[in-house]
Amino acid sequence: MNRRQFITISVGVVAIAGAGGLLAVGQKQEKSISLWGHSFFGNNNTFSAKLIAETGYPVYNFGLSGATSESIALRNGAYTIKYEPEGRMLRSGVRNLLTPNIPGPLRLWGNAAATWIHLPCEMYGVSGVLDWDGKNIFFTTNNATKNSKLDKPSVLTIYPMTTVETGNVAEKTSYPDHPESIYLLWLGRNNSTQPEEIMRDAKAIVSRMKNGNNRFVILPEFPASYEPKGTKGAEEIALINRLYKEAYPEHYCEIDGVDLLQNFMDHHNPSNQQDLTDIKNGVTPSSLRQDELHPSITKKPDALYAGTEINAEFVAKFLKMKGWV
Repeated sequence: MNRRQFITISVGVVAIAGAGGLLAVGQKQEKSISLWGHSFFGNNNTFSAKLIAETGYPVYNFGLSGATSESIALRNGAYTIKYEPEGRMLRSGVRNLLTPNIPGPLRLWGNAAATWIHLPCEMYGVSGVLDWDGKNIFFTTNNATKNSKLDKPSVLTIYPMTTVETGNVAEKTSYPDHPESIYLLWLGRNNSTQPEEIMRDAKAIVSRMKNGNNRFVILPEFPASYEPKGTKGAEEIALINRLYKEAYPEHYCEIDGVDLLQNFMDHHNPSNQQDLTDIKNGVTPSSLRQDELHPSITKKPDALYAGTEINAEFVAKFLKMKGWV
């Protein structure tokens, strides 16, 4: 299964509905965890389930399969983007083609189409949804409004809405207080050839957190099976993880010199020959993967553990070590 196919089949987990019917969170919840990242959060709810079991905290999942660090940062509100409709006329009830014609918060790996995502947002004070079909970006108003002639671009305001259900927070929950929560950040796998962009976005997200809240964890990226030692892909992943650790040594997910990636490798099945070959080649063990890249959601017959649960247990241990949970 290639990554584009994976993004396509993951839509059932990460599909985003329209802005109507959001579940508002009425009060601040500092004792909570927010997941901001790519498919390692966005394609499952087993990671969050284990995290809830280990911490007892509410977990808000904003993960999105295929998302680049730019997509994650823009949906987080770390910075903004401006658009205007073609012809500077916002028309009601139709898809308005926008300029600049770039995906922005819907930028996925390889600029793939995000046809299953209808991102709740607003422009010019009008609520609607943003769509990206792989070639064009559109805004559609939710309700009938008067066609308006506009004189300048508008900031796109993205509603802070969860994308994946967890054991204690529903999908489509509005959580504007997320900057007060603990952030888990898995950012750069889908634009791994652009380390400067990834670090820009990481710094912007961290800066977005509420003053006085320094509870965030940077999670290392994992190599795919086609990125063994010595390949360009392996070098790109190693560089990103090194930059993460250099920029945020106290927040990089590492315990006693073992980071999240190495811990994952260490949980291979020593009786599984393919796992041993994988470890020798510098890639994650097949028994803990569901495909060429993603941690397994359930325990496979040839595995000792489920991949997502191994990761969640280690992250929870890190949070406890920090005294944050």
